[in-house]
Amino acid sequence: IIPMVKKFRGPSMFFFVFAFSVCLLAGYGAETLINESYEDRIKKRIHNFNRTILVILSVLGVLFLLSLVSKSAVTSIWKDVLFSRLSEQKIAVMNATYSKYLVGFLVMFVLLFLAWWLMELRRKGKLTVGVFASLLVVITLLDLYPRETKFLKTMPIRAYRQEDNIIRFLHQDKGIFRVYPFPNTYGPNDLLKHGIASAYGSQNFRLRWYEKLIGRQGSDILMKKPVADLLNVKYLVLPQAYSDPLLDGYEPIFQAPNKWTVYLNKTDVKFVWLVAGYRIAGSEDDAISYVKHQDFNPFETVVLEKEPKGGASLAGRKGEIDGEMDITLFSPNKVTVDVSAPADAFLVLSQTYYPLWQATIDGKRTEIFKSDGAIQSIFIPAGQHKVEFRYLSKYYRMGKILSALGIILTIISLVVVVRKEKRG
Repeated sequence: IIPMVKKFRGPSMFFFVFAFSVCLLAGYGAETLINESYEDRIKKRIHNFNRTILVILSVLGVLFLLSLVSKSAVTSIWKDVLFSRLSEQKIAVMNATYSKYLVGFLVMFVLLFLAWWLMELRRKGKLTVGVFASLLVVITLLDLYPRETKFLKTMPIRAYRQEDNIIRFLHQDKGIFRVYPFPNTYGPNDLLKHGIASAYGSQNFRLRWYEKLIGRQGSDILMKKPVADLLNVKYLVLPQAYSDPLLDGYEPIFQAPNKWTVYLNKTDVKFVWLVAGYRIAGSEDDAISYVKHQDFNPFETVVLEKEPKGGASLAGRKGEIDGEMDITLFSPNKVTVDVSAPADAFLVLSQTYYPLWQATIDGKRTEIFKSDGAIQSIFIPAGQHKVEFRYLSKYYRMGKILSALGIILTIISLVVVVRKEKRG
């Protein structure tokens, strides 16, 4: 019934269906309680339901008293009846957190009792619809607030954005570059929150081809120098100063007191450049394998996965073209570059390839190629041009339209309901 739910994984689908079903049943129940003129048979069902809740409350009350009086009895029930294979470690955790268990039990009992009491008062006609609904919302908030406030850790915004010595050092560089943070230095988002691009990406939301290119935990950025050059990795952040052949292409330039070391890439890495030619790889894996070869120079050739419609004369050529490129706009969803190319070339952009990106040359649409296994490039003819790369998602636009329609329909529905109540 609900679009895209079948695309969820098993546990997520089960959770969604369960939560949706509970909300639906709760809605039917609330509608019944709010209705001013329900039949006698419905009243009898509500009465029976409330009696059932009262029985459950009585059982819970006995269990709470038992938990309060005899801790060993509860532990025995858990160990011998409910979970016969309960490990000693879990029993030790339960004993250490037993007081929290009691508090949680008491809160659950009190909230359930209040909900039952409100339903009884509403059934007997002692509460209006507005008061009943308001009190029910208050009880719900009291139930959710303690958990929701602890679900996500909060901290003052100043503390979250506080800069250390390394962040302040990196901010001195006003260019466009990426940083590779070695594992156990900065976390996935620690650099991004300071406006510094991380070659490791954000959390685990990396595209398949980018994940293949950088390797496990970004190891190939350090192990394969061409990968670092291709991805515009200007700096490494390592736990300490190392003497290792892998770092021959880097030099330490900053040592934070009692912290980590920043290395500078000796190669003049770029965000955008021109190359004289291309070669074809048979597949994505072949392209990435070729890029990771130590002899590969990303500034001399671009590896494509299919023959380009334009620029066929550049096949097999190598060499960097010394053109002029001025980045006039750089943002997450749009990049514009003024290019002066002395000859036909491929313009390479050190930005992850994704099909929803579009490119134009002097306002005319051109094809973006998946290049070097994971980034973008376009064929550009000789001359002066204005190039624009823009991320345009039809799904995002569709989401905005559906959201707007939802808001409009909600407003219309509220107006209709209010008018009906006034006429009634």
